[in-house]
Amino acid sequence: MNSPSFIVTKRIAFPCLGLLLIVLGLSGCFGGGGGGGASPKGTVTGYVSEVDTSTPLRIELTFMGSSPGVAGATVTLVGTNKVAQTTNVGKFNLSNISPGTYDLAIQKIGWPSVKVYGVTVEASKTKELALRMVKPGQTAPPETIAPTVSINCPSTVSGSADISITANDASGIFGVALFMDENQEPIQGWGFDGSTIASSLTWTWDTITPPNPDSYGIGWHNGEHTLTVMALDNNHNAAFRSITVNVNNPTEGGDLPTAPTNLTAMMVTAHYSVFSTPTPFGPMVRGMKSQKRLGIFDVSGIKSRIGTKGTPAGSDSIIICSLDWNYGSPNVLGFKVYRDGVCIGDVPNNRSPWPDSSPKLSPGQKVEYKVSGYNRSGEGPKSASVQRTPLSPLRGVALVSPADGNSTSSTPTFSWGSVPGAEGYLIEVMDAAHNSMWAGYTRGETSVTYGDSNHTIGSQAQPLTSGVQYTWYVMAAATTPDIPDNPNWDTWQPDAVSISASEEWAFTVGPQ
Repeated sequence: MNSPSFIVTKRIAFPCLGLLLIVLGLSGCFGGGGGGGASPKGTVTGYVSEVDTSTPLRIELTFMGSSPGVAGATVTLVGTNKVAQTTNVGKFNLSNISPGTYDLAIQKIGWPSVKVYGVTVEASKTKELALRMVKPGQTAPPETIAPTVSINCPSTVSGSADISITANDASGIFGVALFMDENQEPIQGWGFDGSTIASSLTWTWDTITPPNPDSYGIGWHNGEHTLTVMALDNNHNAAFRSITVNVNNPTEGGDLPTAPTNLTAMMVTAHYSVFSTPTPFGPMVRGMKSQKRLGIFDVSGIKSRIGTKGTPAGSDSIIICSLDWNYGSPNVLGFKVYRDGVCIGDVPNNRSPWPDSSPKLSPGQKVEYKVSGYNRSGEGPKSASVQRTPLSPLRGVALVSPADGNSTSSTPTFSWGSVPGAEGYLIEVMDAAHNSMWAGYTRGETSVTYGDSNHTIGSQAQPLTSGVQYTWYVMAAATTPDIPDNPNWDTWQPDAVSISASEEWAFTVGPQ
């Protein structure tokens, strides 16, 4: 099986195909859930999501958001009779577990394995895990023994502290990544580019200095934080281990930050096909992006983030929520983002918008967001809440005519297959340099004539020249609330959108 090509940069981002490829990772893997019940036993629940290494683009997308689940994997609490199977969204649940510390093994025939070391189970509490499993290539891995990994740091940190990591495997270590809390980007990575990795690694954690604009928060604020290390061997078997650390730096007197205002959230379900479109994802998405609604999908500088997923296996889609808010006070150092009452992100005061992807982002499952500001005096009040529900994935669009490479008239009629669940379709025609010649929208029809004024978005169509080749594609969309009859594409923002796209086909205008 060929190893994917990863390039570690200062921001732990990995450029590939013009997009930034995030290092293999895990987001908020060991966030302890609120537990509770009369039982003195504990519960372990979680999601297993796939990493598709078939193409560099698929590698990126399966780490960009809430990506397809691994269905039918066997999850075993090592040393016990507790066994579960993952569902169609990769979810598993192990209940009635005696308090203690266990290892967790995940296996699926023909797939590399996963092992989680040191899972602590507490009485009457639920431990939530979000894990990654590499989808096999053309052949099964030669062996499925997970590497060993350890992580150490002082239990209480003031100022700076060294985090020590070891990772070993007979096949060699392909990459190591370090994560904090539920932030969706690794704070440090080693390898993933074919280079040799030392078995012992050290990273100095500065809990005083606020994070810079090119990185996510590193958790300097006081309180409990979870550090998680992931190691991947050269056969793509994965191992994870987590520790809890308390940051305790001196506080300062002064006013707490006020509550952020105007919190917005747009939930996006995006089929992989969307990321192959030749322009920044069509007129509708381009318009929303211009309003900082979808800045995470900017082709010129995409902010890909690692997340976990609740999307169905085989859906070829990701789910991600773009959050934005206003804050005018100068005394804020950063923000804490809450999903369903649990802090999931530590965001610098100049980072916006902020993307969330997690097992909670599953079609039809409502989530609630709030945001607070913090400074050296402490954390201020939370913003008003915003609730969003992800939409189901749409399959890709199949183009019909004009057939790829054919000649046609100077006012061609374009047609495509209906996509179940789609509310409307956006079409774009481009010249050889991918400059837009015409963009249109249909309410549900699967055919439209070039330049039809009743379906035009923005400027009217430019004349097509005889003998010149052009390209076209179609994007399917469903939204909540529904797309208005006459939307302003530059300002309209839905609460949730599901989008997919077609291939890019070419046509030549014949002699007139």
